[in-house]
Amino acid sequence: MGLFDFLKKKPTVSSEVIIAADKEDETAKRQLHIAFEQGLTSDEHNALRKKAYYPLAVNGDANAQYWMGFLCLYCDKNPKEALYWYEKSASQGDTESMRALALGYSEYVNDPENSYAGCIGFGFDAQKERYWITKAAESGDYKAQVDLALDYKIENNSEMAIRWYSKALQSTDCKVLVQAYKGMADIYGCMLDKNYYNPEKQKEYLIRILEMKQNNVNDIGAYDEIAYSSAAFSLASLFFNEYKRTNDFSILRKSVYCFSLSYISGNEFSKEYITNSGYKISDIEWQTWVKHAKTLSFYLPN
Repeated sequence: MGLFDFLKKKPTVSSEVIIAADKEDETAKRQLHIAFEQGLTSDEHNALRKKAYYPLAVNGDANAQYWMGFLCLYCDKNPKEALYWYEKSASQGDTESMRALALGYSEYVNDPENSYAGCIGFGFDAQKERYWITKAAESGDYKAQVDLALDYKIENNSEMAIRWYSKALQSTDCKVLVQAYKGMADIYGCMLDKNYYNPEKQKEYLIRILEMKQNNVNDIGAYDEIAYSSAAFSLASLFFNEYKRTNDFSILRKSVYCFSLSYISGNEFSKEYITNSGYKISDIEWQTWVKHAKTLSFYLPN
């Protein structure tokens, strides 16, 4: 082999590295990144993944069966083959496969007007969708629990939505927690549901969203500027309504603080509320509030 042929040779990546990278092993991910820099393509990477997972899947490994389903669906565009592997994996209790099955049967994925990350559905089937997401939720999958809670919330079944959101609150995944906190805040903030309407509880869950980043400083998943800005706006509105009832200046300050966090984080609508509030923000306050918003921090002023 000549020097030119050697330089053209594609990098090789072992099955062990492929599998470890999919499990978020940092060393394996770095090795894979180097391989991509040396010329490995996405198609070649996925071919190597199938080669790595197939023998394990045939021998009954549930995680390998999940990945075979994933690769068959998203790479090969073969829903029949994907369904085969997902069902095998799910029958062994793999909750990722259960969630994948629920998604594959959902109306959204099967709607030709929508595109969900290139996903090909298995055909819309509401009963199968609910069956699989419920099975995953009952198996302790926190992501499935928030999805199931959202389904019940859309159906105006607050009791069941709260039940599943409450279970999801046991998660340590920041993204799951933000979804659960938001769902709970929405339920307790809905004036149409007199059985559950509770502004104080709504306020409690909005504050949890706003405190997410500072309470999980080392978790990049806690960085959610959109959720932060939205929660700040909702909380500001609650405080402003409270101020109109009480005429308490300290509550107005809390409201303007939250509107400011929302505005600095990208919600232009908040500016009008700040302007019309009648509260004059001092330079020191504004500098402090900007710092809070830029770092997604939250320290409610007295």
